[in-house]
Amino acid sequence: MPERVSAESEFSEPALRFHDAVTSRARLIVIKTIAKHPGITVNQLNEALELSQPAISLSLKHLRELGYIQSQKSTEDGRVSHLFVNRSKLGTDFAHLFLELLP
Repeated sequence: MPERVSAESEFSEPALRFHDAVTSRARLIVIKTIAKHPGITVNQLNEALELSQPAISLSLKHLRELGYIQSQKSTEDGRVSHLFVNRSKLGTDFAHLFLELLP
């Protein structure tokens, strides 16, 4: 019989970050939409998704904190931000989780 262990102690921080990001349907939809439309603005994202504005805002805040979404101010209008997926960070954290799931 295997020794009992805490679920969190079994995974690295990158693996837990990735898990945290993808366990929300709204966050997955936001990541996927930004990945398909690099440089999309927040307003365009709000118009494109059938999610509430608060759900989108909370998802963006969380994904930015995790480092998966980056914003870049528009050179034409400083009030507008363009959104991009940090593919390197997302891929690295996914790889950690994937490798940690294998025996």
